[in-house]
Amino acid sequence: MKRKDLLNVINLPARRRYNYAVRRIMRILYPRRNYKDLLFIRLFSDKVKLLSLYNTLNHSNYTDPGLIEVTTIDDILYLGVKNDCSFIISSILNLYEHQSTLNPNMPIRGLDYFASIYRAYIQSNDLDIYGSTLVKLPSPCYVIFYNGEESVPDRFELRLSDAFEKGTNPCLECTATVININLGHSKDILNGCQTLSEYAQLVSKVREYTSEGRTLGTAIDMAVEYCIDNDILRDFLIRNRSEVVRMFDTGQSISAHNKLVRRIIRKKDAEIADKNAEIARLKKLLEQRK
Repeated sequence: MKRKDLLNVINLPARRRYNYAVRRIMRILYPRRNYKDLLFIRLFSDKVKLLSLYNTLNHSNYTDPGLIEVTTIDDILYLGVKNDCSFIISSILNLYEHQSTLNPNMPIRGLDYFASIYRAYIQSNDLDIYGSTLVKLPSPCYVIFYNGEESVPDRFELRLSDAFEKGTNPCLECTATVININLGHSKDILNGCQTLSEYAQLVSKVREYTSEGRTLGTAIDMAVEYCIDNDILRDFLIRNRSEVVRMFDTGQSISAHNKLVRRIIRKKDAEIADKNAEIARLKKLLEQRK
């Protein structure tokens, strides 16, 4: 941390210093992703699988993975900004995000992602946006793959304009199409993309075994064994079994840690409230004695 930043933190009130410290520790020690996000990203980092998913969504039949130009944001270059998967094919800029919990703010995040991607695209292609000639850009497409446990339709949309406090016909819009990829939903999508379908089956098996009272570790081992035996993501799981187990364990550890941090914060809030109440009582007592 730079000296200037450190001085700024020291000058913060105690409550804000505590919150800052908690957030910083969590960023360093715990990644902001759960196991399903990590597994989804790992699977579709393969251009062949990614092309299959694209073809399914767009009813196309591209066969050359080399047509895909990956534009995924790296948070090393764009601090604090990192998307799951983005790529250009056939003049379409596709932004794919995976979500295990419903988040109505995804269009706001999408706007941020698209701005960063387009900025990089303009720079890398030496496009002059200050000139008199119209600059051509790939058309944006934003898809969110949802596999949380909350009941949602197979497909619905989230719009940036829903976040605006007032006004009709806003000049800015960002629309995200949310697709429910839980087993038994969006059958046209799951049937069209084998990798996505098998991913849904693996997650479903983990849930099934944990719902029967098994520990997460046991459920993971059983789900992986079941999938390998039944030719579900077989090659991927054989090659990456230890990594997949770490993804699941990391997700569980993050969840437990977050609960602990929330308990600590609630306790500190209660202590601060008690101290403030005592200070207020003493001030009132002093004023009465004047």
